[in-house]
Amino acid sequence: MRIDLEQVVTLDWETYYDQQYSLRSKALNTSEYIRHPQFLAHCVGLAIGTAAPRVVWYEDIPDAINEIDWSDRFLLCHNTAFDGLILSHHYGKIPKLYLDTMSMGRGLHGSETRVSLDALAAFFGLGNKVKNVLGKMKGHRRIPDELRADASAYTEQDVMLCRLLFARMIDCYPDAEIELIDWTIRQFADPILRVDVPRAQAALEREIKHKENLVFDSGVEEDDLQSAARLAACLTELGVEVPMKTSPRTNMITYAFSQQDDEFMALAAHPEPKVRALIAARLAVKSTIGESRAQRFVNNGPDKLPIAYNYYGAHTGRWSGGNKMNPQNLEKEERDAAGAIIPLTGELRKCILAPRGHVLVVADSGQIEARITAWMARQEDLLQLFRAGGDPYCALATDIYERVITKADRDQRAVGKAGVLGLGFYMGAPRFQGTLALGILGPKILMELKECEKVVNAYRKKNHKIVALWGELFQMIRLMWSMNPAHVTNTPPMERNFMGLFDFDKDHVWLPNGMALTYPKLGCSDEGEYSYVHIKEYARLHPGILIENIVQAYARVIIGEQLLRINKRYRVVMMSHDEIIAVVPEEEAREALGFMISEMSTSPTWAPDLPLAAEGGYDVCYSK
Repeated sequence: MRIDLEQVVTLDWETYYDQQYSLRSKALNTSEYIRHPQFLAHCVGLAIGTAAPRVVWYEDIPDAINEIDWSDRFLLCHNTAFDGLILSHHYGKIPKLYLDTMSMGRGLHGSETRVSLDALAAFFGLGNKVKNVLGKMKGHRRIPDELRADASAYTEQDVMLCRLLFARMIDCYPDAEIELIDWTIRQFADPILRVDVPRAQAALEREIKHKENLVFDSGVEEDDLQSAARLAACLTELGVEVPMKTSPRTNMITYAFSQQDDEFMALAAHPEPKVRALIAARLAVKSTIGESRAQRFVNNGPDKLPIAYNYYGAHTGRWSGGNKMNPQNLEKEERDAAGAIIPLTGELRKCILAPRGHVLVVADSGQIEARITAWMARQEDLLQLFRAGGDPYCALATDIYERVITKADRDQRAVGKAGVLGLGFYMGAPRFQGTLALGILGPKILMELKECEKVVNAYRKKNHKIVALWGELFQMIRLMWSMNPAHVTNTPPMERNFMGLFDFDKDHVWLPNGMALTYPKLGCSDEGEYSYVHIKEYARLHPGILIENIVQAYARVIIGEQLLRINKRYRVVMMSHDEIIAVVPEEEAREALGFMISEMSTSPTWAPDLPLAAEGGYDVCYSK
């Protein structure tokens, strides 16, 4: 996409804040701050096209904003979601296109540097923000005359740095990704969805009660669950060996109490009910997202609901959630092994309403990560099963239980589902056991470790080409490491294409959309463990991590392409890792659903033999 810089308006707001009323406050998210009665714009920095920036103060702001024909202008900011919502909510202006240097920086260099304006400007050698000004503005409803010159210089410099950053990054940025940045910002800055406030209030009360019940069932106090040392003491009293690990950050021995720790996850399936209750309660009290998110829905009230995503929020390019609400992982409605709806699941989804006269059409990709994994590995029997519309969960479960499993065998099929969705990423039996016990990939199922080992072995035997792919990826990691001149000398020419799927170099895996997975400063320890530097901290890299990264990155590319095609016909207002949600007039709902399923079942041009599938539905609320 060629961007005419004369069409761009670079903008930066400076707004009132104090000790309590601040974007740093835990009590406020970004949209609550902007819509708060205390909100006040001190000034705005504006640069029209390539003209020099100017700063407009207080009462003169509306005239300056109204002079611009926003319907034909591109808005450029650093953190455009913030600036764009101010522009739309307080001044009623929606630009033709949203541009954002923070998003671009995250997409290109998110593994190498922080993406604040100051950090990115320093990364590119463009200069720095003006220091020691913003703090002096704190608490002033009117900026003192003696501070205005410094504040103007501060704002002008921010506008200049933003424009310089954009000029440095735009030439190498894929057109489709610029469109996706615009889409991402638009859902926050130009919202159209509504909230069912009474339902959100009821969901909040249920969340609070549910957590209270889990803590009560654990038999200990919440403080004991919050403290790692006290939790360790509780586990010891129950005769459990406390899982420990070496911290990658401090290199010190510490408690292994996160969802990424296999031994901890395995405790969720411990034969002693008191241990299982303790682990469930620990996870509940350490995550306040359900409760706090429900409160945000209530706080939003009758206003339109801003949907906040961080473009390239994850290393794999996937979006992450923003605005302290995270719409990415709103729980779907789940059913237990008997088919009954599990309490609490799906409730916050149903609080999100379409505009009146419209419905939300939801199309969900079917097993997209498992399909990409099979496609990468050339696991043809699994690919043929996908192409034929077969049930891969029942197929794996049939091998596990050595009898024909159908959808009527709910628990057995659920084990097969967890296997298909999780075991392709090098997962071992202890982690698989914990995953089943916590219901991460389906209903909660308790299974002995020996049985989990049987499942893992059955999966690996059945999907031997996926297992072979792990070995190929290990060799690729070694090649990437050896390409770094710091590690070897006289390196011979090497094949830099992986099995005809993608190109790679010493710290990049290149993706079909022109972006890349990055692994800066890839190194190897004396023990043969590989790691890379992610924003100044070391992160491990092994075949399980790499295949998960690549598969998720490919899935994100596919979803992104589908989203843009659908958005050209119907406004896409939300998405998750594997589903797309569009607002559609009620009378077009069935037609729109068919169109979206067709688009999401079409193989990408760069992978015509990758079988895709989708299903969906529609309602006045986000209910699928």
